[in-house]
Amino acid sequence: RSNKNGLLVPPRDSIALTFALKQLLLDLPLCKKMGKQGRKIAEAEYTLSRVVKDTSSIYQKLLVK
Repeated sequence: RSNKNGLLVPPRDSIALTFALKQLLLDLPLCKKMGKQGRKIAEAEYTLSRVVKDTSSIYQKLLVK
């Protein structure tokens, strides 16, 4: 989620990656804000029960093939 919990850059665009990293290094409050938001999203979306369910679903699909 670009500009919410991180910065997205196009693949193989070293200039954009350099700019994004520099932006985070120079803006510690932004870096902390994105880190907190990323943790909040991860804790909400990747609960133990969801990860187990999703992993089990993948194994079930592989067993059927």
